[in-house]
Amino acid sequence: LKLDEAVAQLSELVGGSAPLFSIRYECLKIIKRDGEDYGMLADRVNRECERFKLRSLTDNQLKCLMFIRALQNLEDADIRIRLLSRLDQDPDMDMKSLITECKRLPSLKHDTALVEQKTSIADVHAMHCPKNQPLMKNFKSVKSATSKPPSAC
Repeated sequence: LKLDEAVAQLSELVGGSAPLFSIRYECLKIIKRDGEDYGMLADRVNRECERFKLRSLTDNQLKCLMFIRALQNLEDADIRIRLLSRLDQDPDMDMKSLITECKRLPSLKHDTALVEQKTSIADVHAMHCPKNQPLMKNFKSVKSATSKPPSAC
């Protein structure tokens, strides 16, 4: 067993199943603690950088990490959650894929709002009746046709 493999296995056991993005994000937020000497800080940085898996970090992964990190505003919360979920599913996503997801979210929200709208029977009937016929006349004929119980067999 090589040292890198042993470190990876131990990191998985000790570190739990935190998403790689989360590990990397936390690593980038490291600051020197009050009372911490430089040696202790260096040890912590080294340990977190091992968990960061710097050697396996691609250019695209760093760009995605930086892009999602930049989404700090409250109005970006939904897209941030969606992007983190997608990045967790596919760690090899690139910026183009992230942008595609960003553009899809407003469309999904719009479609969801359409589905959530309550539609009345008259609205549905209005979509199906010819324009030259009055709505109420057609509505009454549909209502009377559907209000009769079926005949007994």
